Amino acid sequence: MKAQLISDKKSVLGINGLGRIGKLTLWNQIARKHFKEIVVNIGRRAGTKLEDIAL
Repeated sequence: MKAQLISDKKSVLGINGLGRIGKLTLWNQIARKHFKEIVVNIGRRAGTKLEDIAL
């Protein structure tokens, strides 16, 4: 029973960088809604607008 509770729990996705692969992964996983939380490590100062990750 406990194993079933763990498998039903949505996990966290970590993405290193927002290059071509990172952006593709980000938008694909957002659309699938599989992960409860997404963390992106871009290794530099983060932007504050949608355009900073959409372009």
